[in-house]
Amino acid sequence: MAGLSAFGGIINSYTKVRNQMLSKIKIFLFVVCSFVFIQCTDHSKENKLENIDPISSFKELITNHLNSYKNDKREKIVLLGGGWVKEYYDPENDYKIDIQKTNSLITPNTGYFEFTLTRHYTAFHKNKNDAMNDTIYLKSDKTIHKHRYGFQENKWVVTSREHQRIDSLLPDWYDCNEILQEGEQKGMSNIEGCWEK
Repeated sequence: MAGLSAFGGIINSYTKVRNQMLSKIKIFLFVVCSFVFIQCTDHSKENKLENIDPISSFKELITNHLNSYKNDKREKIVLLGGGWVKEYYDPENDYKIDIQKTNSLITPNTGYFEFTLTRHYTAFHKNKNDAMNDTIYLKSDKTIHKHRYGFQENKWVVTSREHQRIDSLLPDWYDCNEILQEGEQKGMSNIEGCWEK
């Protein structure tokens, strides 16, 4: 009988150890499964980012830029050669876009966007307040813009922007990011109304 009792004690000890081991294995498996699930979820997010189509996303960027002028015409008061004016900008309907593949791993695509902005402005005024209160736009001129973009980390970023006055005698292209160094508008940039919204 004593032998049977000792055997029963061994079985109870074995059962206890086995249950502890099973409990630890369950916890280990839960941790491993959770880690695998999290990795799969993160990987699926990366795959979604990798699946962004550069062509459709570039077209969307351009459409959004042109549509932004409906709500914000980049109106401002500026001092021109003849005096103070209020001005605003409208994009013309015809524009050119192009996308090129590159051999770069950082910038696998480049985009090109050429468009024309019409600047409407009031009569010249002697002071800023008079120009601000004027709502009659008598004159206009046109500027061609060439913006270049790079597709980096699944989004388009501006790499360069330049403009040229159509009616100007000077055929030069100027940097849209130029910051004015002197005069009443010192410190201003984006003086030709083309900044992205």
